[in-house]
Amino acid sequence: LFGERNCVFQNREKKMSIDFLALAEPFPAGDIKWRVQSAWPDSGTVKCLVFPYITKTALETRLDEVCGPENWHTTGMDTHELHAGILAAQVGISIWTGEQWVTKFDVSDVPKREAAKGSYSGAFKRAGCKWGVGRYLGRVPAMFAETSKTGGKGWEWAELSSKHGGKEYYWKPPSLPAWALPS
Repeated sequence: LFGERNCVFQNREKKMSIDFLALAEPFPAGDIKWRVQSAWPDSGTVKCLVFPYITKTALETRLDEVCGPENWHTTGMDTHELHAGILAAQVGISIWTGEQWVTKFDVSDVPKREAAKGSYSGAFKRAGCKWGVGRYLGRVPAMFAETSKTGGKGWEWAELSSKHGGKEYYWKPPSLPAWALPS
């Protein structure tokens, strides 16, 4: 079913077509966000490695556009204690295939800040990756971002870890490689 480009099936009372490969299409650059992976001081400046990701909203929009808002839903979030004090949240995304709901699950760490929101969002995006949404971003290597002591339009604020002095700095998101953008 998922190997075909266009899957046509009866969905309740109407015939519809879901292009499951469209779930995996690259996102426009404006839908991609960047997160600092690591940063450290280096000769009076800051070296900053960043990686791209999609937002929860971008994933929801892609599911609505490709599947239709009535043909997908999420499971409730389950939290599991893996080891003493180590928690993981699990979320699934279910898509109606015309005959049954198919659910794909994934997990996320439970962060210290905004634990419920952060863990749900992380597990939801990882479950989306199981359906192919944003999976290509995992092939984009971490990239060095331009950094500055002063910000401005298009710059992001960040702070070095206390291990590296805790100083604030600004970084500018890099551009994605051409292969990671819509053609």
